[in-house]
Amino acid sequence: SFEDYDSMSDDDIRDACTARGVPDTGSRKTLINRLREDSAFVLEILSASSPKDYDGYQNLAAQLEKESRKDEVLADILREVKAKTEEESKWVDVVVRSIGMEPIKFTAGGAPSVTADVLKKLAGDPYENP
Repeated sequence: SFEDYDSMSDDDIRDACTARGVPDTGSRKTLINRLREDSAFVLEILSASSPKDYDGYQNLAAQLEKESRKDEVLADILREVKAKTEEESKWVDVVVRSIGMEPIKFTAGGAPSVTADVLKKLAGDPYENP
């Protein structure tokens, strides 16, 4: 929160700047102001997507569009996100017809997962229904 920055050490303030993607150079006062501005921006974005709004996603998108006109880095990120959403999905529907089972978990790349927990669940409990 806004009040917490004053009690942080200089190293912690620089680390917070780095973590938030804001420049970490300048005086302590400058860094704290950057963190406060970033926090205010995040709160503004969150309030734009509050559940009381009819369509939080539209409000959030509108706020991001507005901010991207002032920030070229944000504009680049939004362009990349839009391009990604227009790409064909990596995920495919897979059904193993020979045994009639559908995958219950997928890898990050979109393939059906065959980790031990998945195989255990698919195998079921042999003592439950002998």
